[in-house]
Amino acid sequence: MKREQFPLTMSEGALSVKIYKVHAKATGYTFFQLCYSLAGQRVRKSLADLDKAKREARLALGRIASGKATVTAMGNTDRESFAESKRLLRAMDGKPVHLAVAEFVEAARMLPNGATLVQAAREYASRHREQLKPRLLAEVVEEFLDRKTKDGASIRYIQTLRSALHRLAGNFRKPIASIGTRDLEHWLDSHKASGRTRNNLRVSIVTVWRWARAQGYIARDVETEADRIGTAKDRGGEIGVLSPAQLALLLCGGRDASGGKATPTPEAELFIAIGAFSGIRTAELLRLEWSDIHEARGVIEVGAHKSKTATRRLVPIHAALAAWLARAPRRAGKVFSSEKAAVRVIGYGKQMLGEWPDNALRHSYATYRLAQTQDAAKTALELGNSPTMLFRNYRLLADETQASGWFAIAPTQLANVVQMKGAA
Repeated sequence: MKREQFPLTMSEGALSVKIYKVHAKATGYTFFQLCYSLAGQRVRKSLADLDKAKREARLALGRIASGKATVTAMGNTDRESFAESKRLLRAMDGKPVHLAVAEFVEAARMLPNGATLVQAAREYASRHREQLKPRLLAEVVEEFLDRKTKDGASIRYIQTLRSALHRLAGNFRKPIASIGTRDLEHWLDSHKASGRTRNNLRVSIVTVWRWARAQGYIARDVETEADRIGTAKDRGGEIGVLSPAQLALLLCGGRDASGGKATPTPEAELFIAIGAFSGIRTAELLRLEWSDIHEARGVIEVGAHKSKTATRRLVPIHAALAAWLARAPRRAGKVFSSEKAAVRVIGYGKQMLGEWPDNALRHSYATYRLAQTQDAAKTALELGNSPTMLFRNYRLLADETQASGWFAIAPTQLANVVQMKGAA
């Protein structure tokens, strides 16, 4: 059987219709396309079967010859749109308009709501244009933490990142580029954490993903999978604040929750006094050195390398704190020699009060200090917080009378104590 040669020309006298064999790469289909002029217009028609294409070509020849073809009327706007479409498609090897539309519709159906074909094509091109460096998530996490340490990030910040990211890397033992938004959201949901905790974890993930993008471990020039993670509604939590009477009991000793008698150890007394009258964070307290306490100047210096926010700040030494500090023995190095000091203080607090609210000393200081100063910006500066957060969390939790009672708690045995004028 003679093999057909394409384009195949069907003719009748001086009239002719060409049949082309076309293979569409996008769909994988092969079809036959008729091309001819009819009533001054170029006509293309596609059929899946060659025999049908030949029959249609013969019919077309008859229509051309008899001049009885029916041409669908187009308005001026439609005619101009069709002509412009054909012009644009010339750059695509003259692809027929109906094939271009078919590919567009098929691709558009695959996209999520709101996404455009151009966005999808740009991201695809970016991913395949770059030579990504394959890295397991665990490797990326260690590189990232090492970089942050070398850049001088605070110890507390590094600890927070390490805790979250090590858990994440333990769950995803595969390249970071293969981890999608849905995977990350599922991992976050599995923690069943509060809105604030979930959002904090999200921030850590977004930070490492953006860093990985800068290193070329995931595609550049596109939004990362982590950035697409939705944020949870942060409803906040109830702030636990100690009363002046409870603080006095903790510092001076007395009947505990079970009815027995107890007094604080020197370590517990000092820890509670500094926390209650300065609001310094627990982790910052454990890094504090005696050289950071400037009694003559009336301030405690929280260095940038010891601060959670990696910024230096000065915290005032109030009169009550000055009195409690005067009782403490001095030694070189850290104020608290053991990292377990906070654990022991919490245990003592529960013994005396029956419970111990989270961050009780810092929350209490923030509450009473804001009531005392009526100045959110000033109090936030002392605490290393934002004024907005301070005002939102601690406003109206105490009044000036309660604040005066809090800052009036001083040691009962002051025979050998030299009172210092505290900072206002």
